[in-house]
Amino acid sequence: MNLFDKPYSTTKIYSFTALLITICFVFTLILRIILAKSHHSDLGGVEQNVIYSIQRLLFDGKIYTDPGYIPFTITQYTPMYHYICGLVAWICGLDPETDIYQLYRIGRGANVIINLLLAFIVFRISFRKLNLSIPLSIALGLGCFVCVFRQGFTVRPDSLMDFMIILSVYFFLGYLKDRASGRVNLILASVVAATVIFVKQSGVQIPVILLSFLVFVGDWKGLKISLLSFILSFALCAGILFLLYKQVFFLNVIGGVANGIDTSWFIFYVFGNGFKIKILIPAFFVLLITFYRWNIFKADIITRFLCFCACAMLAFAGITVLKSGSNVAYFAPFFTVSLLLFAWQLKALQSQSPTSYYPSIAFTLYFSGICVLNVVHQYKEVKKLEFDNNNQTLTREQLAASVAEYVRTNLKPGEYVFANLNDESIIEESYGRRGINNILFKYCLIPELDIFKSSNVKSGVLGYANFRNAILSKTTKYIIESTTPFHFKIIPDLDKIKNSQYRLAKEIGAYKIYEHTVFEPIR
Repeated sequence: MNLFDKPYSTTKIYSFTALLITICFVFTLILRIILAKSHHSDLGGVEQNVIYSIQRLLFDGKIYTDPGYIPFTITQYTPMYHYICGLVAWICGLDPETDIYQLYRIGRGANVIINLLLAFIVFRISFRKLNLSIPLSIALGLGCFVCVFRQGFTVRPDSLMDFMIILSVYFFLGYLKDRASGRVNLILASVVAATVIFVKQSGVQIPVILLSFLVFVGDWKGLKISLLSFILSFALCAGILFLLYKQVFFLNVIGGVANGIDTSWFIFYVFGNGFKIKILIPAFFVLLITFYRWNIFKADIITRFLCFCACAMLAFAGITVLKSGSNVAYFAPFFTVSLLLFAWQLKALQSQSPTSYYPSIAFTLYFSGICVLNVVHQYKEVKKLEFDNNNQTLTREQLAASVAEYVRTNLKPGEYVFANLNDESIIEESYGRRGINNILFKYCLIPELDIFKSSNVKSGVLGYANFRNAILSKTTKYIIESTTPFHFKIIPDLDKIKNSQYRLAKEIGAYKIYEHTVFEPIR
């Protein structure tokens, strides 16, 4: 019997797809757990920066300080993810100075759990809100877990933001399905949309999308409810943070992210195979569905919202990804919503022509193919990181730790160290920071040096003059550098100051430790 000789053969297609993606999910979950336990200080996305902010939170309760003064630190993200990780660390009784590895495990482990919650909420949207079949709903949910971008399972707030954006979409779809009695869903969608801004600033896209859609469809009553719910929730969160940090909060989360536009960054660091396969292909079909027969104006309310939402997310990510220092993970919410739109359209097509299974085959081949490719790619990364090159990388990590420990034993309160080192990731075999600033979190100057290196404009909030004075004076006891080329200079005359005011005190492997000449040489 031919597989496709019955009108309900799409059930078989979706069942096979769900089985294949479930296998991919199991392998991916194992790989994510292995990575969560990794001893490497940067799996991607410069994890050390977020770890540093969590350390400061545990140490003195302050995530944000004025970047114009010592220690010249910038926490670029809004704080909810930091507070969640910090709370878990506090409950576990961790010491921010000695339990650094455990902080990594908490941050990465939390994101694995959040990725699972994302899979669950995508399943709920598919099965409960869009009334898709169970096999297809399972495939979509687990597939979204498999396809999470790297920034979604490292110590970063991206995964929490993505989950809360999709959670807001879930509640909003509940409202659209039953506007007469769905006000609670609308309020919940608006509250979550307001809260997600305080996970990461990019979350601002979802309240704008929801409110704009209500205007677009002329739902003025819903707009009033949503706008009021959003304003109250946003004002509450912003008010609490302003009471805690005053204007310092805005110096970090607004002034600290003003990196400028850099198209070359996009070409070199974003426009890769993952972008082409997971973003460009869905973008083409989203635009096709949206404007085919003007679906965004004439189709059912669910189709109109999913089209509106996907297009708005694509536009938002397409603009913000041009910012220097950005990454492809900006498109993660768009990718998830585009999958929901495709599945919804397949259901509509199937109801019109039950034997139209070819679009379903095309979609499932594409989606399951992406999942398989993700598993293969992540397996290669884990094999390279945790097995093939593990000893080499751990040697570099231990070397950096020994440098930090040497410096720490020779520092007194009020003395600081500047690690003039490049950041690194698993694909870059460098003698960079590798957690040096985390071990020295009480003593380091400019712990997030990469923020300024990746920016193509001069920071408007960093105290360059105060930093220069700190380097010139005995406030800064050590400067750490390495043999790895690092051409960025936070101030133009840094080398001149180092050569005239500092002496080479010690070499540890590829690292060089320079000591200010006002201090007696270590015997």
